[in-house]
Amino acid sequence: MDYISATIITYNEASRISDCLESLRIGRLVDEIIVVDSGSTDNTAEICRKAGCRVVVRPFRGYGIQRQYATSLTSNNYILAIDADECLSDELADTLMHIKESGFEHRVYAMPTLEYIMGRQVHAEPAGKSPIRLFNKRYAQWNLDDVGERVTFPNSLQPELLKGHLMHRRARTAKELYDKELHKSVISARIHCSTVGKVGRATPQLKALKAFCHQYFGNKGFMDGKTGYVIAVTKARAVKNAFAMMRKQKI
Repeated sequence: MDYISATIITYNEASRISDCLESLRIGRLVDEIIVVDSGSTDNTAEICRKAGCRVVVRPFRGYGIQRQYATSLTSNNYILAIDADECLSDELADTLMHIKESGFEHRVYAMPTLEYIMGRQVHAEPAGKSPIRLFNKRYAQWNLDDVGERVTFPNSLQPELLKGHLMHRRARTAKELYDKELHKSVISARIHCSTVGKVGRATPQLKALKAFCHQYFGNKGFMDGKTGYVIAVTKARAVKNAFAMMRKQKI
């Protein structure tokens, strides 16, 4: 039997981390859980420790860096990377259990994702429909991008698509979605400033328009009716405000 280490990066996830941890079946499906917390002010860390996780507190330095740091703390070669607002469906957990017991035949595995926003399953899946979330760390690793991070691996490796779904409950309210998108958008705005040098007068509006179109048309948000429109508008507003804030700092 092979062994699996799960990694989670957290910040103030006390209201939802329990569902994530329960789906991992620690001691059966995964053999250890590494939590890298960015200094939560709620009891996220306490909940994780009580569940048997190893918790390390580390300042947030970007998503890719934080995920790869969590990977570096693991004891096993196979890494299951999951977020606090995600959980494994029963079918996906059973699939992983079978693979664990029978032996890994691949080095990278993709997981189909179901996205839930404001209590509804939606078509838009920003991270991709089947992201790589299970991999052998000897052959794959997270890139160090501050935002939009992904697992990288040699072109010679072909990801295996797993049965079941990764359930991503991204946000329960429009405000929660806005706060999450604003956090990521501020990072993107800083990257923009570091490469371009400044945020132009029209940049916030143009970035917001691009974000809306990408969400509403590119991610098929229009198929989710009013909810899809609200999601697209919320994301666009977060992008506009993030770049506007950065522009004020640079003037």
